[in-house]
Amino acid sequence: MDSWKNLTVESFRSLFSDKLDVKHELTWLYLLHEGRATSYRYKDVISRTYDYCRFFQEKGIGEGDSILIVLKESIDLFASFFAGILLGARPAYSSYPSPKQTIDRFIDSTEALVRYNRIKLIVCYSEIYSLFSNKNVIADSSFLGYFTPEEVFLLDQLDIGDISVARCEAFVQYSSGTTGAKKGIQISIAALFNQLEAYGKFLLLDSDSKIVSWLPHYHDMGLVACTLMPFIKRIPLYLMSPFDWVRNPKILFEAITKYQCTHVWLPNFALGHLTKSIRSSDIHLYNLGSIKQIICCSEPLLKETCDHFAEKFSSIGINNSNIFNCYAMAENTFAMSSTRKGPPRFLAVNRNSFQKDNRIVPRLDSSLSFSSVGEPLDNIEISIRDDQNNILEENTAGEIFIKSNCMLDEYLNNEGETKRSIVDGWFHTGDIGFFHDSELYICGRKKDLIIVGGENIYPQDIELILNRWEGLIPGRNLVFGVCDERVGTEKIIVLAEAKDPSAKINTLDIRSEIFNSLNVSVADIIILPHMTLRKGTAGKISRHLNKQAYLEGAYSQVNQQGKESKNLRDVVQRIIPSDYSSRILEDTSLFKSGLLDSFAFIELIGALEENYELEIPEQYWTVENFETLRHIESLLARLPISSTETDRTDRCKHERNESYNRLRSVSSGISSTAPIWERIINIWPIRSSFCYSGLFKLAGIRIGKNVRFLGKVYVKLRGMPSNIVIGDNVTIGHNVDLRNRENGKIILGDRVILDSSVRLVAAREGRIEIGYGSEIGYNTIINSGGVTLIGEFALLAGNVNVNSSSHKTVRSAFVREQAHQHGKITIGDDVWIGSGASILLNTNIEEGAIVSSNSLVRGHIPAFAVCAGVPAKVICYR
Repeated sequence: MDSWKNLTVESFRSLFSDKLDVKHELTWLYLLHEGRATSYRYKDVISRTYDYCRFFQEKGIGEGDSILIVLKESIDLFASFFAGILLGARPAYSSYPSPKQTIDRFIDSTEALVRYNRIKLIVCYSEIYSLFSNKNVIADSSFLGYFTPEEVFLLDQLDIGDISVARCEAFVQYSSGTTGAKKGIQISIAALFNQLEAYGKFLLLDSDSKIVSWLPHYHDMGLVACTLMPFIKRIPLYLMSPFDWVRNPKILFEAITKYQCTHVWLPNFALGHLTKSIRSSDIHLYNLGSIKQIICCSEPLLKETCDHFAEKFSSIGINNSNIFNCYAMAENTFAMSSTRKGPPRFLAVNRNSFQKDNRIVPRLDSSLSFSSVGEPLDNIEISIRDDQNNILEENTAGEIFIKSNCMLDEYLNNEGETKRSIVDGWFHTGDIGFFHDSELYICGRKKDLIIVGGENIYPQDIELILNRWEGLIPGRNLVFGVCDERVGTEKIIVLAEAKDPSAKINTLDIRSEIFNSLNVSVADIIILPHMTLRKGTAGKISRHLNKQAYLEGAYSQVNQQGKESKNLRDVVQRIIPSDYSSRILEDTSLFKSGLLDSFAFIELIGALEENYELEIPEQYWTVENFETLRHIESLLARLPISSTETDRTDRCKHERNESYNRLRSVSSGISSTAPIWERIINIWPIRSSFCYSGLFKLAGIRIGKNVRFLGKVYVKLRGMPSNIVIGDNVTIGHNVDLRNRENGKIILGDRVILDSSVRLVAAREGRIEIGYGSEIGYNTIINSGGVTLIGEFALLAGNVNVNSSSHKTVRSAFVREQAHQHGKITIGDDVWIGSGASILLNTNIEEGAIVSSNSLVRGHIPAFAVCAGVPAKVICYR
C-alpha cells in the first residue's frame, strides 16, 4: 500500500499535529524561477503559518471573517491561506495584476470584490498596498486594511496548540465574471477531504510522485489539485509562475526533465501552446519519460490538439496513454468525473440527430465529436435531465445535475444564487452532457459560458460594456464563443448593432475596454446595421441562431490579405483580428489594446521567423519588443537575416565574444601622438565615417567595421591608447562626448546605438561597458570612476545620469576638497531606464527591470521589477 494512501486526517488542523510527523526535514515546496529552485520544508510552512495565525488574531480576525490574499508564488502565499483555515476564517486567493492590465482596472476590481463579498482584510505586497493607499478607495468601516508579509513577524514556533480550535474550517474560491458578479464559493475542509479520497482512486500516485504546476493558485485546478492535495498527501510540489510559463512555455519541460516530475494538470489550450511554442530542433533537450499522468481539465479536450501534442513529443516520452481527462468545477471542490486510463476517448456523433433532438448517434465520418471525461467519482451522483427535470437515458443530451459530499456549502453572502443553483440537494451545473457506455461526455454550456484558456467568461459581462458604448444600440448586441482550432480553446465573437450605419465605430477602443475590464481579448467585433440580429420564436434575440449564422458566414467581412509578403504590416495583419487589421498604425498598441493575446503572440513570432527567414531568440520574446509595429521593426533591424537552421542565439553570443576578444586586445605599436589627433577630431567637424575611422585608429582607438557617425564626436584621451573601444555596426549620434581619464575604459559592443549628446566619462580604473545591441538615449551622462556594466538590449532614455563615483562626506573638510569614492553599477540585459533618471554607485539593476522617468536609484532592483520614485521603490512586476 502506498504511503500517501495511509495518510488519515480528521481536520485541516490535524495536518499540523505531531502524529503526522511533518515537522521534520521533509521538503514539500520548490519555487521555480529563472532556472533556480527555492525549497521549503514542512516545518518552514508550519512555522510561517503560525506567524500568520498570531498576526490575524492580533488584527481581530475571527471565525467567519473573510481574508483576501493577493500574493505571488511564495511561502507567504500558502502560510496565510492555511492560517485562515485554521482560525475558522474564510481565506480566498485573488489574481495578481497582469502586466497587461491597467492599474486602475485592477484597483476597481479588487475594491468591488471587497465590497460585494465583505472582505475584512487583505494580505498583499508593498507595491499593491501603495496602489490602494494612494487611492483610498475602500471606505467600509468593517474593513481592517491592507497588510504586507513584512508586517508578519517571524516567531519560529511550530506548536499550534495555543491557537484555538475552529468550529468550522473552510476556504473560498471566487468564480469568474465582472468585478461585482464574482461569486464566493465556500468549500468546507470536510468536503475537501471527501474530494481527495474519491479523486485519489483515479490518480497514479505513490511515494515517488512529484507534481509540477504553473496553474494559477486562485483557480480550482491550481488550488485543489496542485496546492492543497500535494500538501495534504505529502507530495513534493514544483511550482512556477503562470506569467513566467505563458511567456516561456519550455520551462515546464525543463522542470520535468530536471526534477523527474510525474504529474501535471493542464487545460487543453496548454497542450496547444506547448506544441506551437517549443521548436522541433529543441525537443532533444528534454526528457519527459518520468511523466505518469497529464490530466486535462477546465475546458473540453480536443482530439486534434491532443494528437498533435502526443505526436510532436513522442520521442521524449509522451504518448496518448499518458493523457487523462477530467470534468471539474469549483462548486464541487474540484473533480466530478475522471478517466481511469489513457488514451483519451473521443466519440464522433451525427450532427443532425444531436442538434435536432439531442440524440447521440455514433457516426465515424462526422466532424462533430466529444471527449469522454470518464466515470463519476465514487462519492458523486450525476444525472442528465431535460428542461422539465426529467432524468434522461444514455445517449441523450441534457443538463448535468450533481449531488455529492464535496459540494459547496453555499455561495457566500448570496442566498438567492444558492437557492437557484441547489434544489433538493442537487446542483444545477448549467453544462450539457450525456452518458455513453457509462462514461460522461460534455457537449457545451447551457449558461452560455465561454472558456478561453481555462478562464470562464460570461457573455453578459461583455454585453454590459457594449450596452454603455456610444454609437451602439443598448440591448442590440450579442457575445458568444466559438472553437479556435489555432490554439485549442474558445475565442470570443461580438456582434453589435450601430445607431448610425454611416458612423465609424472605433472597435479598437471597444476591444481595449473589454480587455482592461475583464482581462480577455476579443477575436472578432462585427458592427451591424439596426435590425440585423436574428430573433427566436419568442421574439428575443437568439444567441444560438446568431452564432449559427456567424459560423455559416452570414456576418463575415471581406478581409483578403493575399499571399504572404515580406511586408511587416502584412504579417501582423494576418495574426490580429480581422475587424481592425486594415487600420493598424505604426504606434498602435498590440497588447494593451487586446489585439494580441499570448497565443497570437507565439503565432506572430513563428510567422515573422518564416517570412524573414530568421530565428528570434527567446530572450527577445517580450511585450516591449512587440508592443507596436515600430518596436517590431526595431527588433528585426537588430537581427541579421539568416537561415532558420542556424542557432542564432549561439551565433550571436559567439560573434559577441569574438568581437570583444578582438576589440579588447591592446596593440603596443599604436602611435603615441594621441593628443594631436584628439585635437583634430574635436576641432575638425568631419562627417565621414571613413575619415573618423582613420583618425580614431591613428589616435589609438580600436574601432570596428561599419561604424556610422551621424554628427560631430568629441574625444578626450588621457589614458592608455585603445582604452576606448568601438565594436562593429555601432551608430554614434550628434555631439557625442567620449572621455577617459587615468586608466578608464569605454567599451561599446557590437550594434550599440548612442543617441545625440550622450556623454561617457571613465576615470581612474573606471570601466563603462555597453553590451551588444544596447541603445543609449538622448543627452545621457554616464560617469564612471568605478565599474559600469550595461547589458544586452538595454534602453537608456534622454537625460539619464549614471554615476559610479561620488565625493566622500567627512565633516572635517570641504566636500569639493575630499577624495572620491568609487563603486560598481550593473545594468542587466533588456533594462529600460526612463528619461531623467539618476543611477548612483553600488547599484545593481537586474534583467528586464524598468526604471520610471525622473527616478533616483541606488541599491538592488530585482529582475523584471518596475520601480519609480525618489528614492525608487518597486511598484509592480512585469
